[in-house]
Amino acid sequence: MKNSNQNNSEFKKVQEIINAEIRPALQMHGGDVEATSLEGNVLKINYHGACGCCPGATTATLAMITQVLQERFREDIEVKLA
Repeated sequence: MKNSNQNNSEFKKVQEIINAEIRPALQMHGGDVEATSLEGNVLKINYHGACGCCPGATTATLAMITQVLQERFREDIEVKLA
């Protein structure tokens, strides 16, 4: 995972939230997610497994990930597909 031009501790915090709260839910359905970079307020992610071909991954799942990170990390964070 790369961390482009961003405080390393912030990227680690995002990864901790993803690992604790988001990945387990996706893994229950055969999918997974990886944070690839955090630049400013934009987090880039990649889906794996079932999430990679699921139509809901670009809508409902992305919205859920964004909501969790806005509540637990920073209100202004944006989540985009890498």
